[in-house]
Amino acid sequence: MAPCEAYVLPPGASLADLDEGYVRRGAQIAACDAARRLALETLEAEHALEAEALRRGQRGRR
Repeated sequence: MAPCEAYVLPPGASLADLDEGYVRRGAQIAACDAARRLALETLEAEHALEAEALRRGQRGRR
């Protein structure tokens, strides 16, 4: 639920700051994408487990 970090150029940024910004932002985007993908996979797995538990519960009542 937390927002991903995003590097912000300092005031009066130099060309070196811009180069560093590209590298940092790229790494931050990759890390953020991986974290979101993991969160989605976890949510989908939880839903699948819940659905299976409900199916098993309904089979036991018949």
